[in-house]
Amino acid sequence: MSEENKKETEGGQIPAPKPKGTFWNTGKYFVPIVVVAVALAAWQVWVHQSAAATGQRTLLTSPRPQPEAQPVPPPPQEAPPPAPEAPVTLSDAEQILLKCASTYAEAQSWRASYSVDSVAGAGLSKIVQSASDQAGVKRPNKYYEVSQGEGPGGISLGSATVCDGANVFTYVEALKQALRGPAPTDLAELSKALSPEIPLEVNEVSLMAGINPLENLGSVSLNGTEDVNGRSCYVLDLDFQPQKAQESVKGLLQKEEQSKEPPKEMPFRATGGKERLWVDTQDYLIRKLRLDMQMDLRNAAASLFGGQALSYAMPEAMDKTVIQTYSDVRLNENLPDDWFAFHIPEGVKIVDHLDFSSLLYDIMGGE
Repeated sequence: MSEENKKETEGGQIPAPKPKGTFWNTGKYFVPIVVVAVALAAWQVWVHQSAAATGQRTLLTSPRPQPEAQPVPPPPQEAPPPAPEAPVTLSDAEQILLKCASTYAEAQSWRASYSVDSVAGAGLSKIVQSASDQAGVKRPNKYYEVSQGEGPGGISLGSATVCDGANVFTYVEALKQALRGPAPTDLAELSKALSPEIPLEVNEVSLMAGINPLENLGSVSLNGTEDVNGRSCYVLDLDFQPQKAQESVKGLLQKEEQSKEPPKEMPFRATGGKERLWVDTQDYLIRKLRLDMQMDLRNAAASLFGGQALSYAMPEAMDKTVIQTYSDVRLNENLPDDWFAFHIPEGVKIVDHLDFSSLLYDIMGGE
């Protein structure tokens, strides 16, 4: 290349380096710009040579300006990783309830003695009942509950529910009948079978089954502490989600409708409910339990007593409150298998459907 061309090249308008602080000071785009400048200089030399060869005069009044280098955007950077989700902050009440749940979920067995006081009312009528109960659970699916008490008209409230692992028996002393059916395979199914009237209830069996008590609750609140039989307890108020309760009841009713057999459990259904738990502040065991429920009374009466005539004279709903107060609670004892064996009392009939119609005549003083 001639000295003249070099001067022209050097005199060209090559952009000066950008100040530091931008991507230009890296030199990444310096070589491409120099190549463009050299190409323009070579083009000018070719024009001069062509003009001389043809005798034509070509006027180049000024060197062709070089295009300004356009800033090139930086390469796309990888998106920063998403910020971690904020940890879920549990309320004090939720933490206490989950601590209680984990205590039972880790237990191999549970047994307790407790009193049961209940008040059921529809309109101006109220029925008050009291009983004493003993119950126990042993993994994987054994259960017993024995109750003794007296109801209206001196009717015995004696009953027993026993699951020996293969069969489950429900015995009602006043009927002299015992219902027998196949045993649930695990504690989760056992929990549903034991509480058909309010499947969302939080109790010892559901907690031992590992069911998360928060899943079915609309809210959990802590209302201070109270003493129960000399034990300091947190007082937790649990409010069930109305939609969950309705779905649970609907599912049970559909199951019964699809079955060709009559229902094998009492058809009372809770259409709503609240629960209060007294949880020990030291060992997180349940020392007291209260359930407030609104029950479907009219449909239950029609099913229990085998007709619609009586049910039409009854209110549609019944409010019921049940309070269980524990006097003795034990975990992880080696409970003998004989405690979970049902011994059929003399004169008791094994049936596939409990018939409560005879109780109606006894309560009303009939023969």
